[in-house]
Amino acid sequence: WPGGITAHPFLEDRVGPVCSPVWLAANRLVRPSDLKRHMLLHTQTRAQAWPDWIAATGTKGINVSSGLRFEHSYFSLEAAASGLGVAIGSLPLVETDVKSGRLVAPFGFVASDRYYCLLTAEGAGNIGKIRAFRQWMLGLPANAVPGLRMST
Repeated sequence: WPGGITAHPFLEDRVGPVCSPVWLAANRLVRPSDLKRHMLLHTQTRAQAWPDWIAATGTKGINVSSGLRFEHSYFSLEAAASGLGVAIGSLPLVETDVKSGRLVAPFGFVASDRYYCLLTAEGAGNIGKIRAFRQWMLGLPANAVPGLRMST
């Protein structure tokens, strides 16, 4: 991190392919290798998402250079929800959509090498409101938020 910044990791990322339930019902997607026959939706903000997921799952035969590319993950997730293909979703970002049925994750989620951090500028931790927020965020019980990991 840049000088003067303290990072407190608190949320591990998990990722997986997501698509609309209507798209899934109309397309054969039984095992991860079936993705080679379908439109992959990529995001520039996380260009390695597909290659990383493929490596983590040991899936073979998928051309990760094919598919549609979007500037931001939000756009690729919206494209998936609209039935354009399959995107990689970060569980913290798609959890509400999966729970509501707007998106489905046919193969679940796998651990990512990314995590979310609460960043505090040097000296800001002494400001009452910031200190209280940091203590609240980092003091939540581990089962309060899926994927939550306590800072050490």
